[in-house]
Order: sequence, then C-alpha cells, then structure tokens
Amino acid sequence: MLTPRGLAISVLLIGFGALGVVIALRGLSDRFAPKRPQLALTINGNNALALANGAADLLTAFTTDTGPKTASQEMQDDPSSAEETKPAPTAEDGPAPTAQDGTGSGSGDTSPAATAQADAPAPQPAVTNGMSATMSANADIAAAQSLFNRTPEPTDTAAPAAPALPGSTPEDRATARDMSIAALLQTPLQPKALRNLAIIADADGQADRARHLMTLTESRTRRDVVVQGWLLGQALQREDYAAAMRHLDLMFRPRNEIPQAALPALAALVLNPKLTGDLGALLATDPKWRGWFLDRLTRLEIAPDSPLGPDADTQLSDAIGNLFAAIIDHGGTLTPEEIARFIDRLIQRRAYDNAYAQWVRFYVPPDELGTLGYLYNGDFSKPINDIPFNWRELRKQSSVDLAIVDEPERPGTKALRLQFIGGDRVPFRDFMEQLALPPGDYTLVGKVKAEALKNPRGMVWRVYCNQQTGWRILGESPLFRGDIPWSSFSADITVPEDCPGQYIRLELAYRVPVEEVVSGSISFADLRINRKETPTN
Repeated sequence: MLTPRGLAISVLLIGFGALGVVIALRGLSDRFAPKRPQLALTINGNNALALANGAADLLTAFTTDTGPKTASQEMQDDPSSAEETKPAPTAEDGPAPTAQDGTGSGSGDTSPAATAQADAPAPQPAVTNGMSATMSANADIAAAQSLFNRTPEPTDTAAPAAPALPGSTPEDRATARDMSIAALLQTPLQPKALRNLAIIADADGQADRARHLMTLTESRTRRDVVVQGWLLGQALQREDYAAAMRHLDLMFRPRNEIPQAALPALAALVLNPKLTGDLGALLATDPKWRGWFLDRLTRLEIAPDSPLGPDADTQLSDAIGNLFAAIIDHGGTLTPEEIARFIDRLIQRRAYDNAYAQWVRFYVPPDELGTLGYLYNGDFSKPINDIPFNWRELRKQSSVDLAIVDEPERPGTKALRLQFIGGDRVPFRDFMEQLALPPGDYTLVGKVKAEALKNPRGMVWRVYCNQQTGWRILGESPLFRGDIPWSSFSADITVPEDCPGQYIRLELAYRVPVEEVVSGSISFADLRINRKETPTN
C-alpha cells in the first residue's frame, strides 16, 4: 500500500513523464514541419511553421522546369523558410524598405492579428506579375516582357480578372487562408504565413492588401525569393529601377542557380533598355550571384517562334553587349570567362563580324588597337586563354607538353613549343584561333623548328571555313617532320564570299590511327596572316 509520500512521488513521476512525451512530440512536429508539414500537423495541429508550409503547398507558390514545386520543397532552397521569425535585418540584407520603394503599408493597424483578420478591402486593379510570387513555368516570355515594359495602370481603371495561382483552386486558397491565420495566431509575424496571405490577396485582386502584406513579410525576412520576386515586379511596374535592383539582389543572394521557368523573365529583364544602366551598376559591384547569372544569360537561346519575335535572340545578344558596357562604365571589370562565353554565343550563331567587334570592344587594350592584324598574338607575347580570336588550347593531353617559351636561339622572342612524350598515339588537333577574314587572298607566314619529330606525315597548319554544312580547308602549310633548323614557311589562303568565319588550327596530319604515333618536338614563332595585294590594271 502506497504511503502518502509514495503516492505524491508517483504522481510527480507520471507528470514529468507526460511532460516529456509532450515535449518529444512537439520536437518531432518541429522536425517534420519544414519538409512534411501535413505529418507535423497530425502530431501537433498548432505548429505554426507546419501550418504556414502546409498552406503554401496548397498555393503551389513556386514552380520549376520539372513541374510544380511545393512550398515545403522550396524551403530547401530558401534559407529563410525554416525560420519562424528573423532577427532585425543586418547590413548584408540591404536597406530596409522605405516609402520611396512604393511598398510601404500606409496608415492603419499593422499588427499581424489585425492584418490576418481584417475584412477584405474592396478589390483593386489586379497585379499581373511575370516575376511575382508564382514565378510560374506557365508564364510565357511575352507576359514577362509586357510586365517589364508596361506603364502602371491608372488607379481608376476597372479591375481586370484576378490572376489565377497555378495548381490552386478557390477552395485551396480558402483553406490556405485559414491555415495561415491560425499560424499567425500561434506565432505573430510568421513570415511564410504573411506571404501566403499576400499571395492570396494578389490572386483575389486586392493589390493594396497584397503590397502591405508583402512589405510586412520582407521586414521579417529579406531572403525569401518569392517575396523579393513579387516586390521586384511591383518596382518594375512603377519604373522604380533602383528599388527593382535592390529586390533583384536580395532575391538572388540565397541562390546559386536560376530555375528554368524564370529564364523567360530573365530575358525580358535584360531586353528592357531602361534597366541596362541600373543592372550594370549592380553587377559592377560583383554580387556573389553574378557568375551564374551571366552564365545562364549568355547561354540562353530564344526560339524564332517565341512571343518575343523572330529576332529576339539577336536582340538579346545586343542587350548583353550593352550590359557588359554598362558594367565597365560603372567601374566594374569583365572576367576572361565572361567575355569568352559571350563571344562564343555570337560565334555559335555565326555572327562572326559582331563576335570580332565585341572581342575588340571588351578584350583588346586601347593601345593595341592600332597594331591589330588578321592573326592575333602570332608572336606569342601575350598569354594564351580561352577567349576566341586568341589562341585556345582545346584540351590537354598527358603525352603533349604545350608551352610558350623564350627562344634562346632568337633572344627577345617567344615561341610555341610542343614536346611529344613517350612516342604514344596522340590525335592532336587541339591548338587553334578563331578568325574573321574578309573575302580575299592571304598568305600565312611564320618560323618553324623541329627536333627529331617522328611521324609518318608530320604537323601542319590549316585554315578552315566555319560552315553549317561542314568544314572546308581554305589553305594549309607544308608538312613538318624530322629535324628542321629555324626556317621560314608560308601558305596561301583563299577566303570565298560565302565564308564569313574561319579558324586556324595546328594539327597532326594523320588520316588513320596508325599515323597518330608521334615523338620529338616542334616550335613556331612570328606567325602572321598578310593580305595579298590586289593587282591593278
């Protein structure tokens, strides 16, 4: 029989055990809330983060090129989503939103409870945002461009139909609204819940309410890409490009990639000439997302049947050139990799003259413009890199030592030297330079030296025409093999009218695999391409 003391201890132990179970269940619910909100809610129906994420899943607030992406999946990309609240913003988060941004909440009660439970105001003109909270794969390029280029609607215009949220129904939105309000009652200013209510208000055509809620959300977390994308769209509609660049920067900071679904909006962003200066100024500060942003931009291809028109891809190339110029104008620099990708883009589109002009514009120093010839860096005095119209080593092979060296027999000069190691099979065709020769007759001249170069055929310089239907040889040097002291060589080149782009390549002149076996070394110096004089009558 339990004594009063023993009974009290038993009751106390049972109480502590029950408390431990409750704490454990709440911890388990918190663990599942970011990625599996429905499971978290079955454990703890009052979990604020689970309620907010479950509501966001109903709205299908973000999509990618592989299909709908739920908000709980999105959380993995958005560092702010796992937080219920955020401390006061730091300097890295950028300046706080101001009235000048046009995203201020205005007067009235701004408490979360009042925000969540206030009667809905009369519908305002709907906000159609190509880079809004949905950033949907269903938004086409034309819609994005119309956003970036249009003038804001007058406030007295009749409200158009509210934009639908992809993957959601009115019933979904009603459920999501209730879940978000419940989350705010548990955790005031829960960022995801506020964002959900803003998205719903936007879909219902309540523009002022949506703007107020999005601004309130941003005050809690600056790294929510959906919020920043929505505010970016608003700033672009007002043509407030300084605010737009702030939101663009904050939107891209947490990311190391851009979804395929957002590429149409990216194209429209860059195609808008009004944004070029501000975007160039932002990129000149070298934000951490600049690398992947410019990489995706220069690789982006717009199909001829795009709503942007049959010339949109060419216009995008021109816009990229203008953006690069704006980066330089605002004190920034371009990396060799950025220049190379842009020039390669133009070459892939067979815009050889433009590619050469852009290479001169962004790569050649001003003091070298007067000395440019038809072949760049033929004396090998400048570094070899991966930029077209300079020498490029397409791949490295372990059996080939390719280097630029000082030539002791010719003091003060550099030479290209290839040392073939081990007498292995080496299918060498890996050293080339892009050309842009006008139609006409030319001569390739240079110096060559070979030491014990053993191969059935030898090495050769060849000039090819870049053709969509195949490659044509426009000229080739003599074959080099054996032992050759420093000697001059030349080769005739004829560029026809239908060949706007060419390249010169050093290669082993093999025809069958057995002719790939090579050993020894060969060097070249003082390469030039000279145009032949046109005979006069």
